[in-house]
Amino acid sequence: MSHFTLHRHARAKKAARAEFDQWAGGYDRSLLQRFLFRPSHDMILSEIDLGGSPRILDVGCGTCVFGFRISAISPSSEIFCVDLSHEMARKANAKRNCMPRLAGRPGAVRITLADSDHLPFSDGSVDYVTCANSFHHYPHPEGVLREMHRVLRPGGKAIVVDGCRDTLPGRLIFDLIVTLAEGDVRHLSAGAFKDLFARCGFGRIRQKTHLLGIPILLTAAVAEK
Repeated sequence: MSHFTLHRHARAKKAARAEFDQWAGGYDRSLLQRFLFRPSHDMILSEIDLGGSPRILDVGCGTCVFGFRISAISPSSEIFCVDLSHEMARKANAKRNCMPRLAGRPGAVRITLADSDHLPFSDGSVDYVTCANSFHHYPHPEGVLREMHRVLRPGGKAIVVDGCRDTLPGRLIFDLIVTLAEGDVRHLSAGAFKDLFARCGFGRIRQKTHLLGIPILLTAAVAEK
């Protein structure tokens, strides 16, 4: 990787961290929780079997809305939540400390400050890796997906939801409005996601779209090892 590319990646991560640090205070009250994040989380949950008390890693967790939702549905599951933003992680931990149902279960939901390019987990240590609406911020998406593959057990599943740019409204929202608002970000097409997953060692790749309101795309695939 060239020096220029490394510098660009570092600059993009710094900008994303600053953006989400600033947003953390009002994140849980944002209208996006209702119109984007909740439908995205619903799609991800439809891909997860909670019956076996799985170990789930949520990458780009924000204030851990999804992680706390899983813990309420499946108290026996282990949930690991990581985010690059100091303020998002601080807000998530503050919320966790105010939840009586988690007081006696220190391992139920663990929140860690981490870079998606370097996940602080052992090889083959989780059953699911999820990522909702942050993938477009990652300047090195292939590196992130390879990290997801590394930490998944053989046969584990990666589930990524991001904006669907394969429709006219999607291109308007994600290629124009979001890019103008957020800067150096990139939403992948469905075909690009498929190619990326295959290149990173995933098989049985499936995709779903949710086109009511803000269009979103789910890509789910199994780690072949």
